[in-house]
Amino acid sequence: MEDIIREGSAELLEEMRQLRDEAKRYREEAHREATRARHAMIAAQMETVYMPEEKKKWVIDGIPTPPGYYAYYGAGGNAYVLYHERSGKGEYSAYLANLEAAGFIRHYTGEVGKLLYACYYNDAAVLNVTYASSDGVLRVVVEPREEVVLPPLEPICDGTPESAEPKLCLFGDHLYDCHDCGMGYIYRLHDGTFVVIDGGMYDPDELPICFFNRLREMNGEGKIVISAWFLTHAHHDHIRVFVRLADLFADQLDIRRVICNFPGYLMQLGSGHRSWCKNLVGSVETALEKLSPRPQVIRAHTGQRFDFPGLSVDMLFTLDDFKHPFFPDNFNATSLIFRLTTAGQTYMFLGDADSTTNGIIVERFGELLRSDIVQVAHHGFWGGTKEVYDTIAAPIVFWPCPLINPRNGHDRYCDPNWSPITREMVKNHARAVFLQWKGTDILSLPVTGEEGITLASDTDEGHPE
Repeated sequence: MEDIIREGSAELLEEMRQLRDEAKRYREEAHREATRARHAMIAAQMETVYMPEEKKKWVIDGIPTPPGYYAYYGAGGNAYVLYHERSGKGEYSAYLANLEAAGFIRHYTGEVGKLLYACYYNDAAVLNVTYASSDGVLRVVVEPREEVVLPPLEPICDGTPESAEPKLCLFGDHLYDCHDCGMGYIYRLHDGTFVVIDGGMYDPDELPICFFNRLREMNGEGKIVISAWFLTHAHHDHIRVFVRLADLFADQLDIRRVICNFPGYLMQLGSGHRSWCKNLVGSVETALEKLSPRPQVIRAHTGQRFDFPGLSVDMLFTLDDFKHPFFPDNFNATSLIFRLTTAGQTYMFLGDADSTTNGIIVERFGELLRSDIVQVAHHGFWGGTKEVYDTIAAPIVFWPCPLINPRNGHDRYCDPNWSPITREMVKNHARAVFLQWKGTDILSLPVTGEEGITLASDTDEGHPE
């Protein structure tokens, strides 16, 4: 009898698995059809966004154009992209020569991996030019000069040199009591100022207050100077602490620079959440107006480098890098990717990057992505790929998520059906994991990993020690 029951149970489980797989397949097919329909709708509107119709937005006469290009209006703000496929290094060099012949001033040029990049400007416009041999595309992002803050080329020092011990705060206070996502990191620099990455939610009410209190704790008395606040993308769990701090503590904060690259109308429409995305992007602009003095807003472009006392940031992926016209199926595809270097260690910040963006950076940079520390993409949901994690091969992992899902009490770290790629990466490469479920860690630099957790075994049943 027991054998019959066991056999019947096995058959029932197998039938349930098949039904689950079929339901998943139907959902995926429905999503693909909805995406195709949305993209067809956007394509029908392209007459309103291609040049020369949008030429009236601001004067573009006098800007050299690549041969065989098309112009795509939708790169964020009032920017547009001059885009030429099937280019080569020769076309890139010739285009830069044309810019200089037209009187444009070179701000910087460089090369990393398979990417060539440059920034030029004149009184009318700023041009960020890239050529990637990995996809053979020459891209020129054109922005109105009056709307652009050029990234500084000299090291940034907004405090007193060598006045503070560098520290890193992995923010977690209350964040994961209520949410299964959210991300915030605070670096205290040698000069006593800060570099902040994202922040987290605005809910519960005390969460932004806790974030401010961590800044106060690391700063001491006096105004808190933030040299740069990097916002990877405009989702609630990454920007809302910034927005709420502008409401609550504007008089106690001196935020010098905000570095981001939010999508324009078309990318917001393509993600299927135009009004929602517009409101989130708008909330950041509203917050900026509440801060006095108003921070400089530097639009992130691939190839930029920011040097702070004891810390540098290299921008590896922005909206510029898609094959245009690009309409993301999810807003996470707009997330910045950058590498931070401090105290002899490299940190790869993936934000909420998805498989599309992962593939682009692996093709472009390959082994140059190898780092000491990696931030898990998209909190361990779908996003990070095995390819990108194997290439980065980081022995220390920052995983911005709770151990226990606050919504249902499930053990997320050890659930084999949740984040299998992340868990495989942890098993294959990590000797220490900072799973931000127990509150906030404030670490000395360099990060040794001693404060992190390890897996009790290399099986799916292994639990964090």
